Amino acid sequence: MKSTFILISLMLCFACEDNKETQSTQIVSSIEANEDSERALEANLKEAAAEEKDRLAHLTTLVFDRLEHDFGTIKAESDNRTSFRVSNTGKHPLVILNVKASCGCTTPIKPKKPIPPGKSDVIIVNFHPGYSPTKEQEKKVTVETNTKTVLTVLTIKALVEKN
Repeated sequence: MKSTFILISLMLCFACEDNKETQSTQIVSSIEANEDSERALEANLKEAAAEEKDRLAHLTTLVFDRLEHDFGTIKAESDNRTSFRVSNTGKHPLVILNVKASCGCTTPIKPKKPIPPGKSDVIIVNFHPGYSPTKEQEKKVTVETNTKTVLTVLTIKALVEKN
């Protein structure tokens, strides 16, 4: 029994030694920069800079009438609707790219067309709380626009009671 244990131990030692040799082998990359790759990189950087300049040239500014709405006390399984007025205070059309809710019980509806400078439109938010114990709920609606601060977060709140 002891001799079997010693034999297995020796085999493991030699196996580990072989493994150490293969681990110390260096890996050399065959990728090198050359004139063609340098030119391609420069062209890509110039194109990206032009796109960014164009994007920045079309940014605008906005103002919401409010960033939060409190429904107060509402019943579970009820439909509740509010709207947030957004005004374009900049010089370029305001594009609302995306509007996402933090929960499936909240459904936002965004304007379909860009909002011209000096004009307003609304983002409608439907809140339909499911059946749950009486509790305070807070949901977030994230609005993505073509403004310097790309994201704006709107908040709705309610105290949801059983029916």
